[in-house]
Amino acid sequence: MEKTNPLIVMKFGGTSVSTPEKIKTIARHIKERKKNGEKIIVVVSAMGKETDRLISLIQEINPNPSLREYDHVLQTGEIVTAGLLTQALIAENVPAISLSATQLGIESNSEYTNAKIIKVRRKELLRKTVKDKVVVIPGFQGIIQGSLEITTLGRGGSDASAVAIAQAAKANMCEIYTDVDGVYTIDPRLVPNARRFKKINFMQMITMAGAGAGVLMDRAVQIAQTHNIPIKVLLSPSFGESTGGTIVSARGHEKNIEESIFLTGISIKKEVALINISNIPNKPNQAALIFKKLENINILDATQGKAEERASITILLEGKDLEEAVNKLHELPEIQISASNGLVSLSLIDPAMKDNSGYFTKVTEALGIAKINIDLLSSGETAIIVTVHENVLKNAANVLAEQFQLIDYGI
Repeated sequence: MEKTNPLIVMKFGGTSVSTPEKIKTIARHIKERKKNGEKIIVVVSAMGKETDRLISLIQEINPNPSLREYDHVLQTGEIVTAGLLTQALIAENVPAISLSATQLGIESNSEYTNAKIIKVRRKELLRKTVKDKVVVIPGFQGIIQGSLEITTLGRGGSDASAVAIAQAAKANMCEIYTDVDGVYTIDPRLVPNARRFKKINFMQMITMAGAGAGVLMDRAVQIAQTHNIPIKVLLSPSFGESTGGTIVSARGHEKNIEESIFLTGISIKKEVALINISNIPNKPNQAALIFKKLENINILDATQGKAEERASITILLEGKDLEEAVNKLHELPEIQISASNGLVSLSLIDPAMKDNSGYFTKVTEALGIAKINIDLLSSGETAIIVTVHENVLKNAANVLAEQFQLIDYGI
């Protein structure tokens, strides 16, 4: 029986391709992998802070930009990176070609700046081309289905591009290269001895990513789960040699069923804000009026309480949306509003939480001993969210990591 060479999709994020030297390092890494007989497709992000630079330019020229033209500007960052990496590969005598979202027919819905991929239309072109060339694809972009109108996929959208391309090409694995060597129980940049998951299942990863774990986009993991595409998160060769990374798959921890169920981690979301709404008439439909005003704003969490004849609601949202939300709420009569910015949320996620007690005590006790004030405390079935001021983030991360044994003690 003829052996089939594996097909691998590699995705490199912005920090991995932030300089020409890093791009050359990636090209050499791909060259070495090609020597093993692997067929390789590469998906790239824009270089470093390029997307932020482009957004700043747009805002300087037009503070209320056309979203269509906004996407036309933003998608250029990834196209530049794809072209540069292709040039680096050719310089290494590796046959390579860059193909855009338009050329591959990466179709999306029509939601500019945050589009969702629907399908990759020209799958055969992709599969045929990768047989003898490395294919380099700009991530983060698509075209509206049935047209050639360009869209972008939202922050982290290159992850979604990579997994969708892996599905279209029938790849054996989707490798996501970043500036940390896998998925950790908590951000290792804050807790240097955080424990790394060797394997984690899709559902746990989706929950952690949705709560702020920036190593993977939650929508990308959802695509992978739907099509059963294993993901491997690795340290980019731009930063050093990986020690193994993390496999994200349907089974997660394969050897021990219990271990695959009981995984604990803390996800961190920065630059969040709180709105406290009080003096709400305690009668039907009042909450609906409030949330109707905020229907176009991404609400991260909300709690409601009652004091005598008046109710209160506390809302957690992204800091960038605070001013708009407050302005909309001021249109409502009677209610009183106070807001706080410069906050971060830490989400303790543990599927065992729904069957065990004591989590609230451990969270509040650890933060209390460290003299860290909690601005908001809320929970779901398998998560507890604490919101604190950004200046105590590192301390809060470390005391919670210690409390819930998320640290690799080297034993």
